Amino acid sequence: MSGEIRTQIGNFKSRLLHRFDKDGPLMFPEEFKSFDIESAIVAIKDIQEDEDGIQSIVRKLFAYEQKWISLRKDDPAEKDEHAAYCKKYGDYMETFKKGVDRLQALHNLYRVGYERVKALDVTRTVGLVTPETVGLVTH
Repeated sequence: MSGEIRTQIGNFKSRLLHRFDKDGPLMFPEEFKSFDIESAIVAIKDIQEDEDGIQSIVRKLFAYEQKWISLRKDDPAEKDEHAAYCKKYGDYMETFKKGVDRLQALHNLYRVGYERVKALDVTRTVGLVTPETVGLVTH
């Protein structure tokens, strides 16, 4: 019953790990202090793009986990299937948690960068997403 769910969980776990590798280490918030306005704007747009991409994957992984939880509640065989899956491929929810942590770190970086742009030239924040409206996954 959970074959497609397991497949999708594996796919989204792999995509999330690939994003971590592709995006590399995060910059330090203090780095924004040396940025001019253009550099700060470019940096926060990159951060927002990274955040959007990771958030999309994390949400999908979470949705498939919820589907599998529902199946496990109704079918004891699915509990065994889940245990076997985690034993064979590792606990995908650890990757999910790393994704949520990464989102929080990106969100904090975005806030620092946005404040840097605002401090340098408040008119340049027009058209940028405010930190309050950048979504966060908090599951």
